[in-house]
Amino acid sequence: MPWSSIDEVSFAAHLQTALAAVEAAMDRLQLDAMVIQAGDLRLAFQDDQPCHFRINPWFAWLVPAPPAPGSLMELRPGRRPRLLFVAPDDFWHSPPVPPAGGWTKQFEMLVVPTSASAIAALHGGGKTAWIGES
Repeated sequence: MPWSSIDEVSFAAHLQTALAAVEAAMDRLQLDAMVIQAGDLRLAFQDDQPCHFRINPWFAWLVPAPPAPGSLMELRPGRRPRLLFVAPDDFWHSPPVPPAGGWTKQFEMLVVPTSASAIAALHGGGKTAWIGES
């Protein structure tokens, strides 16, 4: 399904339910924030070609965006979720296209060129859970 054609109302209801569950868990664990990583690309042994990318299912639960390795979702209770979408400026490979459509209004979205810049853009501070690769 094209990401721009996702039903806004249905997605908003889904996201509200999902965020309520996440915030309840964060409250029980006394967390100030949670960061969910989309996942990373893995290169084949002695090759410059990546293996097939599989998105972290916890990320996909909250973000119906195109697969973008290195992207992050930052969640803080009472705030709009932040999607840090990684779209490299790459001459050789086609980068993921930042998502569009009405559902994106649910997020504060920042498009960054690298996973390192996504990490650097996190608000930080407080007790934070990380769900993703190291």
